[in-house]
Amino acid sequence: MPGDLLKISGLSRSFGGVQAVAGFDLRIGADELLCIIGPNGCGKTTLFNLISGHLRPSFGSIQFKGAEITGMAPHLVARSGIGRKFQVPSIYEDLSVSENLAVADFAEPGRKGLGGLFTSRTGNDRRLANLIGLIGLEELAGAPAGHLSHGQRQWLEIGMVLATGPDLILLDEPTAGMTRQETERTAQLVQAMNREQGVAVILIEHDMWFVETLKCAVAVMMQGQVIAKGDYDTVRELDMVKEAYLG
Repeated sequence: MPGDLLKISGLSRSFGGVQAVAGFDLRIGADELLCIIGPNGCGKTTLFNLISGHLRPSFGSIQFKGAEITGMAPHLVARSGIGRKFQVPSIYEDLSVSENLAVADFAEPGRKGLGGLFTSRTGNDRRLANLIGLIGLEELAGAPAGHLSHGQRQWLEIGMVLATGPDLILLDEPTAGMTRQETERTAQLVQAMNREQGVAVILIEHDMWFVETLKCAVAVMMQGQVIAKGDYDTVRELDMVKEAYLG
């Protein structure tokens, strides 16, 4: 399909006699928001590891913005415009919220060196202020990141990924361990990233309330393959989905 941002064809990865991802096909448009659900062990995180370069596929192809990135090293995948947030937040606890975002901002492709990292840079300062507002941490901008709650740490890391200027973000269970209020705020953040910032997003998620709240396309994985794809209301009524995941 012309205009695909991400095109995955026949992707497979085996570990010994276990095939974690098996002939996986997926196409993502430049403005798409997709949630991948499925039981534990169905291959969701392995898929993310293959896309982000942390694993090499046994077979298959991954194309991003029309270029082949199959087997590319993680830092090169990131430089191409794919950002990833892992399940456990990884932040600089001794730095402030603003400083965490500033560090990530300097990782944006095309930037070289760390000169003037924490000095006034009018354009970038405005950009980071807008980013802090987007993730809802304005009042904590100067606070050490180590003082943040679990949900706030998740939002900060999402902001750090956004600061690198990606075209596509991979989010692995971003609401794990969150309260219902934090989960709702995360849904709003993900929707804003997609609709207002124009970033394509693929999520792995188990919280079905969160998935329903996002009002996005849903793909169901089982045994390393997509067994169904559609909107939430349609997908949850499929017998194969009820049997495989929703019970």
